[in-house]
Amino acid sequence: MASDLIGSTATALSDAALSLWNSFVNVIPGLIAAVIVFLVGYIIGEVVKKIISTLLEKAMVDKWIEERKLESAIGKVKMSKLAGALVKWFIIALFLAQALQLIQLTVLADFAGLLVMYIPKVAGAILFIVLGLLFARYLGNKVLATDYQFKKSIQLIVEIIVAYIAVVIGLQTIGFEVAIMMDAFRIAFTAFVIVAAIVFGINFAMSYKKEIQDFARSFKR
Repeated sequence: MASDLIGSTATALSDAALSLWNSFVNVIPGLIAAVIVFLVGYIIGEVVKKIISTLLEKAMVDKWIEERKLESAIGKVKMSKLAGALVKWFIIALFLAQALQLIQLTVLADFAGLLVMYIPKVAGAILFIVLGLLFARYLGNKVLATDYQFKKSIQLIVEIIVAYIAVVIGLQTIGFEVAIMMDAFRIAFTAFVIVAAIVFGINFAMSYKKEIQDFARSFKR
């Protein structure tokens, strides 16, 4: 009885080890192919990154941004390098997704499918947010160039609103639920408009206090 139990246990362990070995052997060709595909994708990504960065530098995109003092909006990162890096990792991720499918494991194949589906969305969202931040700073600088009394406050508010909208749209592009963020923005914007109207009314009244008093006296007569 004991010998039968030992024998059946040994057989089960032997079968499990053999099955594991066969699975490993079957995966090896796909694994090697996956590594090759990933390395090719990495090399192509690096080459394309350098090409895009060089083209944008020659187009003087970075200089244009610096001349308009917009670089601080994106952490003083060069737009040429940022765009190049974004395209590089976009290409690498696409090749990684193909490489994972070659390994022939269900879990990795499902993950590769998710990568292929979300990569364009994430890349587009990042690009949109970056452009939104630059546009927000551009509008802010335009406000600062005016002679408005409260131009610094207006600049800050304008930049926050535009940047917030860009981030919300970017997150929505990826697939995040942004209904709460949009509702919060509507409430905050409505409150801002009410406060701004009150402040403007008070400021207008104080500026034309004498004229208003004269008009009130003439009306009483």
